[in-house]
Amino acid sequence: MGEKSKKAIKVTNLLLNVDNPRFDTTTNQREAISTMISELGKKMLVLIRSIVEEGLNPSELPIVTPSKRNYKVLEGNRRIAALKLIQTPDMFKDKYKSFTKGLNNILKGKHESRINEIDCAVFADESEANKWIKLRHTGENNGKGIVPWDSQQIGRFDAMVGGKERIGLQAINFLKNFNDKGIEEKLQKTSITNLERLLTDRYIQSVLGLEINDGRLETNIAREEIKKGLLKIVDDLCGGKVKVKDIYTRDDRREYISKYFKEEDVPNLKKLAENPWQLNSPTNVGNKTKKKTHPPSIEREYLIPPNCILNVTEIKAGKIYGELRNLEVARFKYAVSVLFRVFMEMSADKFSEKYNLPLKEKSRDKKLSLCAKLNNIAKYMSGNGMATTNELKGIRSITQGQDSMYSIDTFNDYVHNRFFSPTVDSLKTNWDNIQIFMQKLWDNV
Repeated sequence: MGEKSKKAIKVTNLLLNVDNPRFDTTTNQREAISTMISELGKKMLVLIRSIVEEGLNPSELPIVTPSKRNYKVLEGNRRIAALKLIQTPDMFKDKYKSFTKGLNNILKGKHESRINEIDCAVFADESEANKWIKLRHTGENNGKGIVPWDSQQIGRFDAMVGGKERIGLQAINFLKNFNDKGIEEKLQKTSITNLERLLTDRYIQSVLGLEINDGRLETNIAREEIKKGLLKIVDDLCGGKVKVKDIYTRDDRREYISKYFKEEDVPNLKKLAENPWQLNSPTNVGNKTKKKTHPPSIEREYLIPPNCILNVTEIKAGKIYGELRNLEVARFKYAVSVLFRVFMEMSADKFSEKYNLPLKEKSRDKKLSLCAKLNNIAKYMSGNGMATTNELKGIRSITQGQDSMYSIDTFNDYVHNRFFSPTVDSLKTNWDNIQIFMQKLWDNV
């Protein structure tokens, strides 16, 4: 093994490696620094700011080798170039004006930040140094090199030093507590970044029954129900079914729920825990009382509650259903009212076709009204054990009532009466009244 030592060396005696493998070969020291500024740009300013504000990383010494009266830098060229620029900030004031301005802004009022001398690891034999440099930059090398942390390991470190777990890690650790077969392997394959992209979306939170309070996942829903929704997301992420492009935007994430979540995947938000609780803690959240629940018509932004997933199998009806899930009722109440009426008609036709229920009047070649179709469907469901009397009460109330905001005539007026305007609450209440009917309908087609 070659001779090596630790030595404090003046920055002026450190020569950048003109054959630095990061860049094309340069001919002199000035050109080497110029190349770094040209290639790295703002990254050089970030490094300089870090050195000025926090100092040099004491765990990573530059590696140098003697070169006449100076020392050639084999490892740590960016850091040494940064130190030289701190010493001479106007070195490239004509060539890189914007960079020079940024550098001087960093150094303003911080003259004491100039470092004149730095500890280095000195290798007498350059080939001996290159062995360690290669190991530093070529990955794990079957365990000999640096094994990088994955996102979950970074999250654990952040929690250890910062006292607060990342949102994704809270969900992962919650699921680990169940010790389900195969869950550990799935969680290891789950991207914590993609998981957090979903869990920090307020729409996704509303579907799963979660909220974020002071950086912690909280809920008042029963643990088994919370597990259900989170496991579905983990299955989709770890299996490669869902990638970052599928959940990148707000609309993408809404589409993900509509496309991939079936009714059995959605937590039952009516199953409450005894007290609100945090996913990263086995205990309840203080002595808080249960959250007061509000009628969906007041609480939500959309016609269809996020946790209501219909198994719509017809393409056009499915697209209309998707739009109804994503249009804010207060902003688009006219569009929502018309689409609502159309979706009901298409749903009724689909069911009627499957079970050979009449679509036209017997006495004449005229289409049955929507009211008649819905009455026929309700009667068929009741007679064939598809729905109970209570479950059909909502649909029967709108087909049998007249001159009411919640009657089928009101649905017709949404489309045909130019003097009639829907209200936000009446639209949502109408959906609430028929939701169980629509779920039963699409479950049976």
